[in-house]
Amino acid sequence: MRIAALVACLVAASSGATACAPWDEGEPHLRAFLLAHLRPVRARTRVTLASVALHDHGEPNLLIYVTGPQWCGSGGCALLVLAHRGAGYRLVSKTPITRPPIRVLATSAHGWRDLGVLVGGGGAERPYEASLRFDGRRYLNPTAAPALHSKVAPGYIAIPADDKGDLLSPDAGDVGGCR
Repeated sequence: MRIAALVACLVAASSGATACAPWDEGEPHLRAFLLAHLRPVRARTRVTLASVALHDHGEPNLLIYVTGPQWCGSGGCALLVLAHRGAGYRLVSKTPITRPPIRVLATSAHGWRDLGVLVGGGGAERPYEASLRFDGRRYLNPTAAPALHSKVAPGYIAIPADDKGDLLSPDAGDVGGCR
């Protein structure tokens, strides 16, 4: 993702101006990737994006929290981790049951930073933060062994719990718009 486009959207949001989806700022590759990997995209699909450095090489990755009836269950919604590939993206990981806040933790595995996600619903007695660890190929499910409780590990919030995201419309004429 063009960092300048994301920064422009974040600055607009923090100044009280209307916040636009990053693909409105000249990032058609991201929209195309999302539409291809989130089939079928329905009218209520929303995405929340965060550009973060997860890998040791320091290049930014994208965390994308996807909400909507087809992406969420009682345990949470889908979290995608993307890496840049040329002018586009590649899917590093798709974790289906996560809840925000999504945190980038100080710990790491296989050269990738751990992620903290809230686990609740879907049979969990009390919500807790779990560490998503990278197994060398993808981030592991936060509810399957060897899931780890992060116990408030040091880190920072990349996707806050109150961010409702931007609409991702399947229509070619509607690229998400401003919210």
